[in-house]
Amino acid sequence: AGRTTGFVTLRARPDSVYERVGSVDELVEVGIDSVVGAVAGVTNKVSVTIVDNNRSPSVTLLVGSAGFAEGGSTTVTARVTGRSANEIKACLLFTGTATFDVDYRVDNVCITIPALSLIGSVNLLTTDVPTDEPRVTIIIDIDGRAVTNAVELGVQRRTITVLSNDLPPLVSLSAETP
Repeated sequence: AGRTTGFVTLRARPDSVYERVGSVDELVEVGIDSVVGAVAGVTNKVSVTIVDNNRSPSVTLLVGSAGFAEGGSTTVTARVTGRSANEIKACLLFTGTATFDVDYRVDNVCITIPALSLIGSVNLLTTDVPTDEPRVTIIIDIDGRAVTNAVELGVQRRTITVLSNDLPPLVSLSAETP
């Protein structure tokens, strides 16, 4: 009774989840819901910023198998170093001696890691060619410019070798004697 001001203390709880969205921290608004025995002033709401003390997660790249026969498949996985309250996306670049959409394909060129998860993956399937051919390579990189809500940890690159599963052609020679 008789006071003209009051105080509320807000304490942010530490956690291990990265919660920033772009460059925006968490924002809490505190307002007066109702007043008894007085009239609420013009300013009845204040905003408080909670600065996230967790680092942005870093993304690494893994493959289930670094070598297998054509017609086979493997999983390409993106793993993050910490949980994020936001969905993370890491898009991939493909190079090598194998031809994309001819020698192999993926079910998506971007790996999505759901919010609060640590991994996401896509499947890579190779084409079974009916003739013998030399081994080919598939080089997979994370496109560092196409990572959202995380950062690429250094240069993430994996190489897969695809071997022919066909027998080489048989060659027979015959000679006539004079």
